[in-house]
Amino acid sequence: MDFSLTKEQELLRDSIAKFLASRYDLAESRKAATIGAGHQPHIWRGFAEELGILGATVPEQFGGLDGGPVELMIVAEQLGYALVVEPYVDTVVLGAGLLARTGGARAEAVLEDIVAGEAVVAFAATEPTSGNVLNDVSTTARRDGDSWVLDGEKIVVGSAPWAQKLLVTARTSGGAPRHRRRLAVPRRFRRRESARGCRGPQLPDHRRPSCRRLGVHRPASARRRAARRRG
Repeated sequence: MDFSLTKEQELLRDSIAKFLASRYDLAESRKAATIGAGHQPHIWRGFAEELGILGATVPEQFGGLDGGPVELMIVAEQLGYALVVEPYVDTVVLGAGLLARTGGARAEAVLEDIVAGEAVVAFAATEPTSGNVLNDVSTTARRDGDSWVLDGEKIVVGSAPWAQKLLVTARTSGGAPRHRRRLAVPRRFRRRESARGCRGPQLPDHRRPSCRRLGVHRPASARRRAARRRG
C-alpha cells in the first residue's frame, strides 16, 4: 500500500507551512487568545483567500476543494505544528462536516460563508448533565409563528464568543432527553464568558426568526425498527 502524498497534496502541505512560517507570529497568537479577539481575523482571511483551506474538505459546488481525510490530515498536521489557535476544528471539521451531511439551502449558504472566511461556527451540543453522550439532549426547540424558540443551556462551546453561527442540538418533540434532536443556527445568544472562551450559551426562551431547522437525528434503535419494517 502506497502512503506517499500526491503532487497536489505536497503542494498543499508546503503552501500551508510557508504561510505559517512567514505570517503566523506565536506571541501575537497567544495575545489574541488570552486578551484579544480569541484568534487573528487577518490570519483567518488568509486561510480562506490565500490558502483555501477553509474549504479543504467542502464539496466543490460550495466553493471548496472537495478533499478527503488525507487533505484534512495535512491541514491539521501543519496547523498543529505551528500551534495555531484559530477555530479550524470547530468551524471546518465539525461545522462544515455536519452542514455538508445535512444539506438544504440554509446549510449550503452557511457552507459557502465558511469557505469564504465569512463565518466562524461553534457546535453547541454538550449540556450540564449530558457528559460525553451527545444524544442526551434536554434543550428544546419549539415553533412559534415564524420563529424557533430555544430553551436550555449548553456548556464547553469553545468558539462561541467569536462565532457568527451556532449549531445547536435540541429536541423538537418527545419527553425523553434522548428522543431526537435537530440542528438550528441562531445568530445571537446569551453567554457566560471564561478566560479562554465561553463556558456555554444560555438559551432561555431564545427566540430568533433567523433560526433554521437543519436536520433530524433518530436514535439507532429507531433506525433499526425502520429498517425491519422496510423488509
